[in-house]
Amino acid sequence: EGGARCAAAESIMANVNASASASSVGALVEDSSAEKGMGALGMQSPGLQEIGKQAVWSLSTAKPGNGVEQIRDDSTETYWQSDGTAPHTISIQFSRQEVISCVALYFNYSLDESYTPKQIVLRAGTGPYDLREISSKVLTEPTGWHCLPLESDSSSMEDAIHAFHLEISVMSMHQNGKDTHVRMCKIFGPRQKHAVDFCTGFHFETVEHTQFMTIR
Repeated sequence: EGGARCAAAESIMANVNASASASSVGALVEDSSAEKGMGALGMQSPGLQEIGKQAVWSLSTAKPGNGVEQIRDDSTETYWQSDGTAPHTISIQFSRQEVISCVALYFNYSLDESYTPKQIVLRAGTGPYDLREISSKVLTEPTGWHCLPLESDSSSMEDAIHAFHLEISVMSMHQNGKDTHVRMCKIFGPRQKHAVDFCTGFHFETVEHTQFMTIR
């Protein structure tokens, strides 16, 4: 099941990369808000949902105006720019243990050149002090979405991981660059099973319906 979810994520990322010239991918990612609703990603992969909005995000360093907001704004035109010495890190802290099916990053080597990450290490744990290395990936002039492996020495991501805390470390950049650019970061987990109203037998699938199906 974990392998199927990851394969679906990789297939979707390939489709997104085919349209990489678009300035926004908001329509390609499911959002819980009524304004955006379910995007193409949710429809193409019913087993996955973006769970990054449930976490607290922080960065090791950032230039003013190029921080967390820019890495999460669904735009390929904005980016996080670090402001210090490597490694440059993205820390993602969840309030509860989450199942992580895919960690996806968006790059644009043609625009960012020496700022583009070359080696990335993914770590996971219950907090910042017990992180263990999950995988390391070397990139070659990347443009578009890239999913990080979820197990060591693997490029196909066969298994999901369970974690409270994720840390994405950019260890080095192309052309021996000092600082880095990352244009987007998305965290995907398995979609919760569809809720059923036992009074009517109907299956509720959308956020708008399931939030009103019970009385508190």
